[in-house]
Amino acid sequence: MATAGGGSYPRWVMLEHKGHNVRSLRKHSAAGYTGDPKTAASACTFSGGPCVRVSFCLEAPPAASRMFFDLEQKDLDASMFVAAAHGDSVLIKMEYYDEHYADDALDYLITSSTTPATPRGRRQQDEPNPYMDVRATGILRRGDDELVVAELITKGSDDDMPPNEAKLLLLRSGEWSLKRAPIIHRDDGGGKGAELSAWETDMVVPVGDRRLCWVDLHRGIMLCNPFDESPRLQYVSLPVEPPKSFDDGRRDSPATKRSVCAAATTTGGGHADAREIILLLT
Repeated sequence: MATAGGGSYPRWVMLEHKGHNVRSLRKHSAAGYTGDPKTAASACTFSGGPCVRVSFCLEAPPAASRMFFDLEQKDLDASMFVAAAHGDSVLIKMEYYDEHYADDALDYLITSSTTPATPRGRRQQDEPNPYMDVRATGILRRGDDELVVAELITKGSDDDMPPNEAKLLLLRSGEWSLKRAPIIHRDDGGGKGAELSAWETDMVVPVGDRRLCWVDLHRGIMLCNPFDESPRLQYVSLPVEPPKSFDDGRRDSPATKRSVCAAATTTGGGHADAREIILLLT
């Protein structure tokens, strides 16, 4: 995650996945809460739902940065997790139990780590599917006022979908939409349709400020510009043999250690002019 870079903030940080409950920290340790008030933002999750205050303790790598949250509703048992991040924007997943409801509740917030305490967090009451797959969901920030959240839904999670097509659940300009997106690839007789029919997303990586890269560590990557009105997915296979089926036991194998990241290449003057996707395979 990158920060706004102003003042004493580090240029980029590594966020812990799980947030820290301020009330719990204060209960067990008076010195436990160290969130920066300059990074705080308050928001209500949905109409009639709890209001939450989120702040961050930002540390330069290799130290881990932390997210803190405090709920106005004192009797609410909640957990918060970093679902995705890009630039200084963070998609936060919130799970909580309320004795007035029969089931656990789930919600999402978007906040900016270095914006003053104005409510950048948004209520997501119009979201078609509140149970998004966090592993298949990314966030992309472009400029100061363009932001998109995108979840990839493939045949692996929707059996009625053809293998050469996927769905994108998008949040743009405060509105949710569900769009079909064709998957473009070079088959060359290699059975890409069979690969795609068993796709399972492991992670989402922002590539610059124009594309998201969805990754299946056993099959390949899909690149897409989620800001396009008619988005398309470009599929590229990994240079390894994919599993034969959706559940062949290899996904959870501890011997498989792979990752994907995006890095900027630079010109002679040190300015970033392109983005490279780096695959780490074993």
